[in-house]
Amino acid sequence: MEATSKQKKANRARFFAHLSPLGLAGLVTVFLIAVLAIFAPWIVPHDPFQIDATQRLIPPAWMENGSSLHWLGTDHLGRDVLSRLIYGGRVSLFVGIVSVVIAGFIGLTLGLASGYLGGWLDALIMRFVDAMLAIPTLLLVLVAMVMLEPSIATLILIIGLTSWVQYTRVVRGEVLSVKEREFVQSANTLGASRTYIVRKHILPNVLSSFIVIATIGIGTAILTESSLSFLGFGVQPPDITWGGMLNDGRNYLATSWWVATFPGIAITITVLSFTFLGDWLRDLLDPRFIRGGIKDDK
Repeated sequence: MEATSKQKKANRARFFAHLSPLGLAGLVTVFLIAVLAIFAPWIVPHDPFQIDATQRLIPPAWMENGSSLHWLGTDHLGRDVLSRLIYGGRVSLFVGIVSVVIAGFIGLTLGLASGYLGGWLDALIMRFVDAMLAIPTLLLVLVAMVMLEPSIATLILIIGLTSWVQYTRVVRGEVLSVKEREFVQSANTLGASRTYIVRKHILPNVLSSFIVIATIGIGTAILTESSLSFLGFGVQPPDITWGGMLNDGRNYLATSWWVATFPGIAITITVLSFTFLGDWLRDLLDPRFIRGGIKDDK
């Protein structure tokens, strides 16, 4: 009991020791964005889809001719920018998370197989990974979206199927290191099955690196979605995304800067927050700060 209590205190101390200001900012910001996205239908001040020609291009509330009814102003169709900004976070966050789940599952599976089994399978997977890395991910996604009908489901699937390679490379590298550890060699000597070794010894020790790149990957996926929506190949109206809002406001930057500026700020803050959160998780989950160097499931 005393040992368990000491271990919990050590874990808490390690948690706060590595909680940098940027990491804390990223954690809090991601949490707030998630809360806003989940409860958007109940907290938005206006219907984000409602068009009102009499309210076109009203400036933010603090500017001259601004309205307290529209804190961040309105767009060219009289729609409330703040309400659309909150709703846009729902789609952007959903696309980012689900596409990373798809990419992560593929990358984790192939990385485990490539690193642990080795041989011709490892060579085949890594040659395919090298071929994928030779082509920019955004270009692959753009070509695929041009060929297919643009939709949220299509976008998620395409981003997931084109961004798994980085997970495969990282997981494979971790597996190659872990499988040479004494506790894995002992399990092999005792006749443990490959499935058991991967599940009980290999997988737990690669998850920390996987979680870090997956966290940063969410921000990257959101940026990819926003870029495609801005170009008109991503999520289509009437669905609201930050990239789509940027596209709507690009023709009004000189006169009504707020229409495009606030979605751009939202994208920047969100991507940076996931990056800061990922960096903090990397420090927190670094095996050098875990008792025993690597978790050996004792």
